[in-house]
Amino acid sequence: MVSASAADPQLMLDFQFNEGHGLTSASSVGSAVLTLGQPVDLSNDPVGSTDTPSGKAGDYSGEFNGIGWGYATFDEAPLDLTKPVTWEAWVSVDAERVDSYEEYFRIGNTFKIGANGDHFFEVTLAGIVDIPSSVVQMSAGGGWSHVAAVWEPGVGVTFYQDGFEYERVEATQLPNAYGNKIISIGSNNAGGNNFKGKLDRMRIYNRILSDSELDADPANPKPVGDAVLAWDFNQETLPFKGEGSKAVDITSGLAMLGDRTQIAWSDSTPARDADPELLGDFSVFVDNKGSGDYANKYGIFDCDTIDFGDPSAADFDASFTLEAWFKGLSKSALKQVFFQTWSSTTGRCPRLAFAIYTDFTVYITTMGVVDIYTGAKIPEDGGWHHIACAFDQKNQKLTTYVDGKVASDKALNTSPSGAEITNWNVLFATNGTHPNMGVIGAEHSGYAPFTGYVDRMRFWKGVLTKDQLDYQHYDAYVPAEVVEDPSNVVVPSNLGGTKVSFTAKAVGSDPLTYQWFKNGEPIEGATSTTLEVEVTEDIIGVPFYMEATNDTATSRSNPA
Repeated sequence: MVSASAADPQLMLDFQFNEGHGLTSASSVGSAVLTLGQPVDLSNDPVGSTDTPSGKAGDYSGEFNGIGWGYATFDEAPLDLTKPVTWEAWVSVDAERVDSYEEYFRIGNTFKIGANGDHFFEVTLAGIVDIPSSVVQMSAGGGWSHVAAVWEPGVGVTFYQDGFEYERVEATQLPNAYGNKIISIGSNNAGGNNFKGKLDRMRIYNRILSDSELDADPANPKPVGDAVLAWDFNQETLPFKGEGSKAVDITSGLAMLGDRTQIAWSDSTPARDADPELLGDFSVFVDNKGSGDYANKYGIFDCDTIDFGDPSAADFDASFTLEAWFKGLSKSALKQVFFQTWSSTTGRCPRLAFAIYTDFTVYITTMGVVDIYTGAKIPEDGGWHHIACAFDQKNQKLTTYVDGKVASDKALNTSPSGAEITNWNVLFATNGTHPNMGVIGAEHSGYAPFTGYVDRMRFWKGVLTKDQLDYQHYDAYVPAEVVEDPSNVVVPSNLGGTKVSFTAKAVGSDPLTYQWFKNGEPIEGATSTTLEVEVTEDIIGVPFYMEATNDTATSRSNPA
């Protein structure tokens, strides 16, 4: 835990993101560890099993262990949900269930098949109605059983088991439109309602099948025929090959979950982009493009690692500063929350949120008190920019910096038309939902997703001045240094019109300037890393070199 005194600003969190691999990043101060997504173990993917209804050699079923599941996407809606749908499959439920509700098949977040909490076979029009059978029950450890459901729009569902019609259930409701373009087998789209057992010969038709058309003979599979979607699970490992008029192959739901939830590492950083030879410096890329109003990717840390002191103390000061580097930002119709300290069980961490407003300005929330519009404009060039917010509670002043310059000293209530805020309170109380949670990339609920690169994120107790901010490209100010000398050039004896170029390279903190010299004298206008000269007799054997200069040093190359 990092505790703050009443003296100078104290660093509470410092995520440098320099691990460059794995699913965690540790603060350089205190004990906070940021998780960067859900770990996945692809050894839990569905696999082919030789236990099948037919029992024939070379025949496989799909075995699901209650963790992994099958996943596919489609471009065009496979099923016309204004027409009847027949779903059938062979199912063997494991003796040890993992979830009370088990999903066998889900499409478009609108139509799904599974077994309910009482293990009765069930059709669900997602978000509308569950239509369970009161007769067909999926018994655990009972071996293979063929089940089928025929849904007629505005009528209801007919349930079959092992080729026999058992029940007709009236249900006049109609399904919602497709909510996404995802098919999941053995789970819902996010890895919940997991099925443990085996599936085989799953077929979906956009018409009513009679009992004689059902694939209910274990030893003699019927042809797929005019099925829209079908899977015979005849592969030993994923992907399971799809059949039917709108065939799609089934891949790993776990791999999808990892891709969807895990924040990516990047070797693009403020310092490394300025000096590509710099090693061991990384950032993270939070990619929530296309996720809607809720983030798929965000990092979580414990707020109990932050201690501002006792908020009830007479001289308590809740002033704070947040600073970070950002790249690849873009406007959104929704504010984008990039940092939130939602709640701590100790009640000693301030409840705050920092965001990019819809007009591409910096936006702050003192949770439970006020939303603050700063009006500090963020450049829209997609490059790296340093943003800092210094909230001075005692002097009732908010200063927002962009790239080390004051971008705003406004603190307006909620919007550009709001009045200056008058409530400078900061809350520390524990919140019952997620009582120990800080977030990078969204709010604690996943709402207001952020997309962009993040580096060198620091959260301070106290008010930093401009000179204390980390707005230089390098963590510490780096003196200019030439790291690559110009090379000698051999020219032909016939010099007519010959041009040669010399190149040198330097690193160091900006601003970094260059000057070329000929025989010790500066060359007018030669102020880049490359010098081009026309060869004449009088320059043969004359030394050329470059000097690189910044605020703290001048470095000279070896001559060429």
